[in-house]
Amino acid sequence: MAAPGDYILVNFVDTQAIGLQFERKRLSWPLHITLMPWFCLQQKTDEPQLDQVLQGMSQENLPFSLKAGGVEYFGAKADVPVHVIENQAPVQIFHKTLKARLDDIGVIYRSELYVDDNFVAHVTQHGDQKLHIGDLLNVVDFCLVKLQPENICRVVKRYSLGYNT
Repeated sequence: MAAPGDYILVNFVDTQAIGLQFERKRLSWPLHITLMPWFCLQQKTDEPQLDQVLQGMSQENLPFSLKAGGVEYFGAKADVPVHVIENQAPVQIFHKTLKARLDDIGVIYRSELYVDDNFVAHVTQHGDQKLHIGDLLNVVDFCLVKLQPENICRVVKRYSLGYNT
């Protein structure tokens, strides 16, 4: 279970402002693809290393496009409607590369159930917020979201793909 100070990496379907805050509950999130589920750092002093890893990922990867697939049902009760991404290859490669880099700095994943070979890229529907089969998703960036006290999520930073400093 995620705890205050934990992070998650996502690509928002629609660009969201840095500093945006929302409740952690599923229905409060803007539509997004989770690129790396909740994880924590061994020490708060590892934050510069995390930023360095994410800067490297943004510089070394070009934007890519994905398509929304059909609706499937996830969750313990199979009652959470999601659009599974049709062509998983680009996002799977990104996820596995990202995981290897995060492993190098010793992050701790809150659940191994959703990483590496168990990772399935999808966009969870939220009431009226949903995609349609075949909708094009242009992954041009990803955001670091941090869990704050009282289960509030905050968009901390955006990393643009293909950006070289």
